[in-house]
Amino acid sequence: MLDKISFTSKIIPVTDSQFEMIASRIGEKYHAKYPWELSTSVIGKDVFTKRICDCTSCLVTDGDLSDLSHLNPSTPANHSLSDIREYFRNNFNLNKPNLHAIVVGSRNTSKSLDVMYQFLTLLKESRIPVTLLRNSESPVDMAYLSAADAVLISSPQITKAINAKVPSVNIINSAFKQVVLSPFDIIV
Repeated sequence: MLDKISFTSKIIPVTDSQFEMIASRIGEKYHAKYPWELSTSVIGKDVFTKRICDCTSCLVTDGDLSDLSHLNPSTPANHSLSDIREYFRNNFNLNKPNLHAIVVGSRNTSKSLDVMYQFLTLLKESRIPVTLLRNSESPVDMAYLSAADAVLISSPQITKAINAKVPSVNIINSAFKQVVLSPFDIIV
C-alpha cells in the first residue's frame, strides 16, 4: 500500500463546468451537502462539496479513503471541538498513517473563524499536515479524487482566471486571501 501513496496531493483549479461533470461522476452519496453539519459529512474514496462561503470545509485523507466535512457557522453545534473530535473518533480514524488535510473557506467573522479554528486545532493535535485556503470572494466548490490524489477547486473567479489562461498558482493565490500550503501539497 505504501507504494500507492505519493505523499504529495495536487491542488488543481478547474472550471465550474469541469467541476459539475466530476461531481456528477462522484455521485450524490458522496456529497457533503446542506444543512452543512457534521451529520452531512461524507466518507469515501472520492468526495465533494459545493458553495463554501462563510462555512468551513475540511478534507482529511490518507490518499485512499477520505472524510469531507462542510460546517455552517450559523449552527451552534458546529462550534464544538468536542463534537468534531467525537465525530472523527466514531467515523474516521485520525491516527491512520499518511493522513493529510485541506481546510477551505471561512470569512473574517468571529463565527466563521471559530469553526475554522476548531478544525485547525484538531488537525494540529492529531499532527496532520494541513493546507489552508481561506476567505474566497465567491462561493467555492471542492472535490477529492483518490486515484489522482487531487483536490479540485472551482469558483466563478477561478473559472474566469482559467479562461484567461492565468497560471494555476496565480489562480489559487488570487482566489483566496490566505493560502498556506502543507509541505505535502502542490498547486498544479
